[in-house]
Amino acid sequence: MQSIPPVMGDLFSQALTEAGFRAPLVKASALVAEASARRYFRLVLADGSSVVAAIDGSQEAQRTSADFLAIRQILARCGVAVPQVYYYNGSNLFLLQDLGDDTLAAGQSKDPSNREQLYYHAIDQMLRWQSAKDDGQCPAFRRSFDYEKLYSELEFFIENTVVGYWGKTVGRSELCKLYEAFSGIAAKLAEVPNKVLSHRDYHSRNIMLCTENSAVRQYVIDFQDARLGLFQYDLVSLLFDAYCPLPQALRKKLLEYAYLEGKKLHQQSAEEFSYYVSLSAYQRLLKAMGTFGYQALRGRSDYAACLKPAWQLLGEACEDFVELRSIYQQIESLR
Repeated sequence: MQSIPPVMGDLFSQALTEAGFRAPLVKASALVAEASARRYFRLVLADGSSVVAAIDGSQEAQRTSADFLAIRQILARCGVAVPQVYYYNGSNLFLLQDLGDDTLAAGQSKDPSNREQLYYHAIDQMLRWQSAKDDGQCPAFRRSFDYEKLYSELEFFIENTVVGYWGKTVGRSELCKLYEAFSGIAAKLAEVPNKVLSHRDYHSRNIMLCTENSAVRQYVIDFQDARLGLFQYDLVSLLFDAYCPLPQALRKKLLEYAYLEGKKLHQQSAEEFSYYVSLSAYQRLLKAMGTFGYQALRGRSDYAACLKPAWQLLGEACEDFVELRSIYQQIESLR
């Protein structure tokens, strides 16, 4: 954690007072920045309690903050554990429940024997919000992973990782072949019916493990960009996670569990389900690699290190499908 300027401390002290906290602020530390415009700070009070301050530094802060509140309400209504909101300034500053530092990634490293159960529970949480119904107020039901969104995420990979971070010069003919292949992937994913509410970034760093009454509870964070999507989108984000790669045998077991438990939602045959798992994982991993390349270009070596496990997972995602394998080999020639 890093110390913060005094002016930030004054801002946080005022927010705490307005939120009704009586103990004064004694320490404020910046938490490790993730790949977004949001910044998080742990505020420790004189009585030993703590809260987390979240500041959205984007130009659309007011809209994304309103989205966060609306989507949080939907998730809570479905029985998903989400952080409490103690304060919102109406623009870009929140005071939130401090969920600690134990992510799903960190938690399973401490106790690998509990890994399988942790992931079963994570899938159960996912199924709760995928069953959510539109309340007419939540913005997530007004946007989706349509063709344009899916295709733009694949373009992002070429621009920021292949050309940007890897520094490759891609010929026009080769580029056209890649974009044509990406267009086909986006079109196939966009046309699948029975779309459900999707977190959009559901992985081991966005699941916090908190011990409450001697039991571990999983809290879901970073859901403000939720939208409608294919059943498999959040599932592959969780199970093909470059931050915390799973053994293939365990992943297969978890996929089978999600298929059976989610039948009413995805309404797919076993063959269809498997195909869209591979296709979604392929698209999602390339999107993630685009983010890793973008951050690596800006000096984030931790994100650069994620490119290798992401590439390994990409190979695993396409090993049963010739059409995806050929695109994989095409990209491999550019590494």
